[in-house]
Amino acid sequence: MELWKTLIVPSLVSSSVFGLLTLLFRKSIQRWFDRNLEQYKSELEIGRIEHSTRFSLLHQRRAEVIGIVYGRLVKASRLLEQLVEPLQPVDDRSLRDKTEEVRLAILGSIYYHDEHRIYLDDDVCTLIDEFHDAMRRVFAKFRVAEPGDKYTPDPSGQWEQSWRDLQAKLPPIKMKLELQFRNALATGQQAQT
Repeated sequence: MELWKTLIVPSLVSSSVFGLLTLLFRKSIQRWFDRNLEQYKSELEIGRIEHSTRFSLLHQRRAEVIGIVYGRLVKASRLLEQLVEPLQPVDDRSLRDKTEEVRLAILGSIYYHDEHRIYLDDDVCTLIDEFHDAMRRVFAKFRVAEPGDKYTPDPSGQWEQSWRDLQAKLPPIKMKLELQFRNALATGQQAQT
């Protein structure tokens, strides 16, 4: 019996100590994982909030650029339309002043778009470039027909052709642009929610 006591008791004691140490080690590891898991969760949440905020600010900036680009396009095309319209209202301003105003509006639209095209999709930039090119061609054709300071009859037909080009080319491009802008703004709003 003494032999059993000498073999079993130390074996039971060492097994109990080992079991207790294993349990303590397991609990401490579990607490460490739980603590770190909460920390990682909070870091992920902070990253998600930062990403959401950054995306929201980018979309807001993009919406501002779209609004300004579109406003400049509309202003330039409206001024050009008034300039080349065959039936001119009585106006105190000279043709040269009106022409300069249109030239500056077109250039302002082109320059702003070039400076901010990074905020727009490639297909939108292509449409805007087409719109600008169409306005420049109409403007150039009109300047050939009316090079002076006053409106005069145009036997070459350039004035009338510039009016027809304006009516034919700008509205379809403008409609495509409006659709693209609306889609871009709606996509950004849907992604935010």
